[in-house]
Formats: sequence, structure tokens, C-alpha cells
Amino acid sequence: MITHPVNERAPAQIGGARTLMLAQASARRAFTEMYRQLAGEIGGLALAFALSPDAPIPAARSQQFVAAAGQVATRYFVGSDGRSPFGTDGVTPLANYPRILNEALYTATKLPVVAQAKWLKRHLPEDIFAWMAGAKRKSLQESRVAEDLNDEIRKFYEKYRFWYVFHPNPLAQHEHSHRWVDPNGYTLSDRIWRAGTATRTKLDAMLTDAIRNGASASDLAKMVEAYLVPGRLGKRTNRPYGRDASYDGMRLARTEISRAHNYASYAASAVNPYVRGIDFKLSISHPRMDICDDKATIGMTGERLKDPYPVNAAVLAPIHPHCLCVNMPALIDDTAEITAQLREAIQESRRLNLEPHMNAADADAFTRMLFGLYLNF
Repeated sequence: MITHPVNERAPAQIGGARTLMLAQASARRAFTEMYRQLAGEIGGLALAFALSPDAPIPAARSQQFVAAAGQVATRYFVGSDGRSPFGTDGVTPLANYPRILNEALYTATKLPVVAQAKWLKRHLPEDIFAWMAGAKRKSLQESRVAEDLNDEIRKFYEKYRFWYVFHPNPLAQHEHSHRWVDPNGYTLSDRIWRAGTATRTKLDAMLTDAIRNGASASDLAKMVEAYLVPGRLGKRTNRPYGRDASYDGMRLARTEISRAHNYASYAASAVNPYVRGIDFKLSISHPRMDICDDKATIGMTGERLKDPYPVNAAVLAPIHPHCLCVNMPALIDDTAEITAQLREAIQESRRLNLEPHMNAADADAFTRMLFGLYLNF
């Protein structure tokens, strides 16, 4: 790729760090409240198991208390079977954590799509926008079988294959968050269960240690809140259970939200005829050099580092846990030229009775299609 001077600014972009930040901030508030409620329940249990708020939990009841607290924590991550965050359909949440994550993933998916919809509405002629917004019947998952195409249609696809809005099978391999399997072979259900198990293990160890050291019930309640609620000072300790029981759940949420956001940005870009490529922008909170620096096309402060990736060879964030780098569309320079070419293509497509693939011009339908199963929250 061509390397640009570091002082060259990247062109105007759609969405990006701002929409990802909004999605992450909204989720953090919701999860913080969830952990606060969990801490309150466990604090209430401590008071119920002790003889008085200022008294420690009796040794004879300590194991029962720790087990009860662990069951409460588990219930926030999975359903009554102790293993499944979602119902048999794989998406209906059975506990607080997957419910909040579902909502966060939907928001993370919708924000970059809406940003593209607004750009399209603002920059496209009315007839082009109306044509794109009218594509309601064909989703990204649908494809034509090559043998079913007549020569004229096949030639049309070959002529306009660089525009994914006409592509016979754009992004057909897309799997929404609930079905995506990570490199370790874990589904989202597995990842949530593992985060819940890690949370319970840390909480069990912390409570056992506190009881052993004679903490009163009221002190236990305060310690649990400090240990569970994100943003609190945390319980400073050298013990194996660490100082932050919400770490695993919050890390998982941040990573999943980033993945949903960046794929939505990419998918909306791929079927936008006015996008020439996909950028990978370093997060402004990027703490140290890592693999992201090798992949980035735009630096932390907006300087262009490399040409954008071609749409069919884009590198999508996140590429490691906690990664807050973002994918953004790189726009073409001459919208008028593309509009003229697109009008010709539209005329041909109408003659051949071909419709465009669903795209960000209808932001709500495109978001729901990307997220999968048209869920209602």
C-alpha cells in the first residue's frame, strides 16, 4: 500500500469513533446499574445471614452464604439451567446480562447504519436515494445460484460487481453476534457463561476471604459494592481474586459492542456505491503499540497512514480484547460522476427486473437484518 505523510489528514468520514463511543457509554451505564443491583442483592443476603449488621456471618453459615451469593451472581448471567444465557432460539435473553448486551449490540449496530443513512439522504439526489431506500425485499444473505442466471444478467453483475449493492451475493457469510464463533470455538452464549463463571469464582474467593478476616455484614455489603460496580475504587488486594469482579463481563461487553459496531459500519459501507474502501482508525485511547498499528490506515489524531483497504479485503476491528479501534467508510471524491454511472446501472437493472440489495438508506430495516431475526426490545 502507498504510505502517506503523517501530516496528511484523512477525508471526511461517516460515523466512526463518535458512534462507537456513544454505544459503549450507553452500555456502560446499563451494566453499571446491573452490577449495582447485584451488589445490593448480595449485600442484603449478608445482612440476612448475620445476627446483626455489625456482626460477622457465623462460621457455621458462611459456606451457605457464599453459595447463595454465587447463585445470585450466576442468575444475572444465565437462565435457570445454570448454563444458557439465551433461549432455544439463541437470541432471547434469559438473564440480566444477556438482555442488556442484546440492547447494547442493537444500538451498536444501528448507530453507524443511521450515520450512513443520514449521509446518503444529505448527499444523494432524491431519485437515487428513493431507489436505494426502496430495496426492502432482498437481504444480504440472499444469493442467486449462478446456474440460474441468464447471460444478460450475468453480464450485468460482471459489469457492476464493484458495486456491492448490485452484487449477486454480498456479504453472504455474515453471522450476527449470537452465531459468530470466536477463534477459540466459543459462541456468544459460551463467552457469556465463561464471564459469569469467572465473576462468581472471584466473588466466592473475595467473600470467603472477607468472612475469614471477620468482616461484619455491613462491611461485607460495602466491600461487595466496591468489588462489583465498575468505576468504583475497587478492593485493593494482592489476593488471587483481584480487585474487580466486573472485569470479565465488562471486557466481553466492550469487545462484542465493538465487533457489532464495526461490522455494521463495514456492511453499510459495502453496499454504498459512494464508498471507495474501508478505513481502520486507531482508537484515541490506544495505550501502546500493538497489532492495530500495523493494520491502521488512519492514526489516532486523524492523519492518514495508508490507503483504505478495498471493500473485499477490509481488516475489521476489534482484533484483540478491549480493542476500541474503528472501521469507517472512505468516500469517493466525485459523487457526481458516480451518480451518473449509477443512473445508467439503475436503468439497466430495471430493464432486467433486478433490485438493489437492502442497504443503509432504510436504516431500520438494514439494522434489523444485520442484527438477525428482527428482534423487538
